[in-house]
Amino acid sequence: MKRVKILYEGRVQGVGFRYTCMALAQELGLTGYVKNLEDGDVELVLQGDEAAINRFRMRLPAENRWMRIDHETETELRADPSEKKFRYEFGGYGYY
Repeated sequence: MKRVKILYEGRVQGVGFRYTCMALAQELGLTGYVKNLEDGDVELVLQGDEAAINRFRMRLPAENRWMRIDHETETELRADPSEKKFRYEFGGYGYY
């Protein structure tokens, strides 16, 4: 099991980015969360099979024509075996 945090920069708020992440993560059986940050970026945490995380990352840019990812930064995290689902987290400013 792998767990990563990815910070996305670009046109990622107000374009359905979080909904797209949630739908794709659920389809691929991943857990974690997605939330808007005050600076206009989006924070995504994914946990699950490494191959599923890789598929998520490859598919995400094509899943929503309104969003634009300019830059992403990945940090590996310690797995959380108690996490059972993917969810929205509300925080920061921007679109809710």
